[in-house]
Amino acid sequence: MNEALDGTNADTNKVVTTDSNDKEGDGVEHDEVEEGNEKKRQKTSSVWLEFKEVSLSDGSKKVECVHCKRKLVITTSKSTTHFKRHLSTCVQWKIYHNQQQRINFQPVNTGGDVQILHAFTDGKFDMEKMRKAAAHWILMHEHPFSIMEEEGFNMMQKCGMPEWEKTSHDTIKKYCMQVYETEKKKLKVLLKTVSKISLTTDLWKSSNQKIEYMVLTAHFIDCNWRLQKRVINFVHIPPPRRGVEIADCIFKCLKE
Repeated sequence: MNEALDGTNADTNKVVTTDSNDKEGDGVEHDEVEEGNEKKRQKTSSVWLEFKEVSLSDGSKKVECVHCKRKLVITTSKSTTHFKRHLSTCVQWKIYHNQQQRINFQPVNTGGDVQILHAFTDGKFDMEKMRKAAAHWILMHEHPFSIMEEEGFNMMQKCGMPEWEKTSHDTIKKYCMQVYETEKKKLKVLLKTVSKISLTTDLWKSSNQKIEYMVLTAHFIDCNWRLQKRVINFVHIPPPRRGVEIADCIFKCLKE
């Protein structure tokens, strides 16, 4: 009877000992896994895009701001809170961040034939692009050249773009003529790909200038089977504007 109890106690002690060893073994493996994960842990915070690890001469490691080059300590908890706090006061980062919000190096397609390029090149304001854009704007909406010299217009531009420079009506007129010549060349290249064109004319007398005008418009189907319309010419034609004068004017326009 005593021998049986001793055997049972021995088995019980054996089981307890085995469970204890297994638990200790599991604990060691778990710590090793965590330690391994800590070594392989990736920097997932977006704040690391603004910092990089550097090694100092004494062998220690710190984190350096890529903008102002200031070095910060790496905490044992790998916390990035003090990195974010530094960015909130870093002047160089604020300048870089503001430029990135305003710059767009890719042209913006408006869905038509005109592509808009932002007036920033490598982070610098380009007044040349703004003058070209202003020329397109004037031609599109038939504004007078003198609008570029208006005080209110320049105040508005200065408010949004401090680098804006006032442009005279003579200067913007030259830019408008450059746009006209450029678009004329593009139109000639386009019409070379068209086999058939339908021409229409429209004649009227200006109520302000008391001058008679005629506009010649071309209608055609492009290679994608879309109906296109282009103004070929816009000319002054004096009265009496009979068929012969109109035909002669059309012929001169097409020769150009």
